[in-house]
Amino acid sequence: MPVSLAAGGLSSLSGTIKNGTLINTNSTPNFNALGGSTLDGVTLGSNLNFIGGSYTLIKNSLLLANGITVNLGNHSFYWNTLNPTQELKTVSGNATINAAGGYPIYAGYGGTGQTVTIGSGITLQGYGYIGDSSVATIVNAGTLVANTAGQTFTINPTTFTNGVDLDPGPGVNIAGTLRATAGTLAVAHELEQHWRHRGTGGTLTITGTNLSNTGTLSVGAGSILNLGGSLTAANLGTFSRTAGSTVNLTGILDLSSGTLDIGSAGIFGSGGLSSLSGTIKNGTLINTNSTPNFNALGGSTLDGVTLGSNLNFTGGSYTDQKQPAAGQRHHRQSGQPQLLLEHPEPHARTQDRIGQRHHQRGRRLPHLCRLRRHRPDGHHRQRHHAAGLWVYRR
Repeated sequence: MPVSLAAGGLSSLSGTIKNGTLINTNSTPNFNALGGSTLDGVTLGSNLNFIGGSYTLIKNSLLLANGITVNLGNHSFYWNTLNPTQELKTVSGNATINAAGGYPIYAGYGGTGQTVTIGSGITLQGYGYIGDSSVATIVNAGTLVANTAGQTFTINPTTFTNGVDLDPGPGVNIAGTLRATAGTLAVAHELEQHWRHRGTGGTLTITGTNLSNTGTLSVGAGSILNLGGSLTAANLGTFSRTAGSTVNLTGILDLSSGTLDIGSAGIFGSGGLSSLSGTIKNGTLINTNSTPNFNALGGSTLDGVTLGSNLNFTGGSYTDQKQPAAGQRHHRQSGQPQLLLEHPEPHARTQDRIGQRHHQRGRRLPHLCRLRRHRPDGHHRQRHHAAGLWVYRR
């Protein structure tokens, strides 16, 4: 029989409710769950507003009835059980959880090795944190939405898998959805993804160490997708872009001796790569657009890269070029960035500026040089820096 919190009802919970369904039939269905209260094998059967502002321990999964809305506010759910497999899912249909701070999912509280799966009928939206207390995995087959302007929804467990691989064969994956309609959705740590991102006006930031996307990255008008962490071109999946969308590379993209087209015909889809503030390494960079712009922001890095087509550097700052290819020649037109090159090898030839070459004769260059660099605006830059190619904009 369901436990009702109506008619004055339960003033607070600091103990445990287990093995049943919890409802509140009040017009304002508040539930004052105090810190350390426990829901053990419980189904939430009606709309509920958690007003305790602290945390509730969740044991043996948490189920939501079809069509309900749970307003968490800044309350947190700490997943605390020895059973390694836990679920946040619906009994049937769909349900919504609104978060406004706190940890709507805090996995591995009290033990390592836990996996918490968000079911396909769950929409968890707002802002706050999804993370873990000890080593845990969170699997999303539902919908996670950042929808609060000026706030960040951070997903930061040890391992986050967006989508459920039901079988090694094709066509049997449940794709989780990550969506940013306002504010920022930030995804960090180790990532395995079978997923789609839908954005309409928000920001999705991914900073994992193992991105594998077998789905589609759909970036809507006004949305920003920031690709961080350690990436390979093969694992980025497919991009679906609409006019007005932005895709920025903030992490490290290893081309593995391949070729990357940063134009509209390339992997990033219509509009191409919007900007680079991270690193592209080990391959060839081209832009097949009729106007082959490359927005390389200050501090961006090209590491072991060949420029394989015409490129217009439009970032207006500098790029660090590590390990330039032997014999590679760089041409600069008026108004384009300047290339400043240093090299760690003994007796290396350095360029203080393009067209002003200096040979270090009879003197070894240390691996880490102290250099005084003169910027085009007349100011100088003094810096300790390892080998690299620096680009300044006039």
